[in-house]
Amino acid sequence: MEVYECLEHLMYERHSARTNDLFSDKLIHLANTLIDDHDLDDEKLEEMCVDTRVLYTDGTSSLLFCSPDRLADVASQVDLGLDLDDSTMIHLDDKHGDHSVFISTGFVSLMEFPLIILKRGLEALDFELSNDEVNNIA
Repeated sequence: MEVYECLEHLMYERHSARTNDLFSDKLIHLANTLIDDHDLDDEKLEEMCVDTRVLYTDGTSSLLFCSPDRLADVASQVDLGLDLDDSTMIHLDDKHGDHSVFISTGFVSLMEFPLIILKRGLEALDFELSNDEVNNIA
């Protein structure tokens, strides 16, 4: 997971991140080696670390730049076992929340998303729920 976070950071820093509190010299070197060995340009890095790919039943696909909270919400719906029949709409977003995207589950065959983005969304959701519990007790 840390390698993907470092790859994402390097993508935004144009592969020249300095050692900081988040990443060691060794991790930055490893990530840069992966970038070089696999010819990962910014587009490929974005696809690996940021984009959500939705594969449709007709064989087409689309890439969305989903916000962490939308991915966490969709994952929670699936995890809770909510009845997702063909008429259920999945609410995603694009451009990191600037555009809402509604997709019928009947048209989706697979969703691929970066775990680091989902992790951020689940951590924020957990923090929000913890604060709600504290506020309800007080």
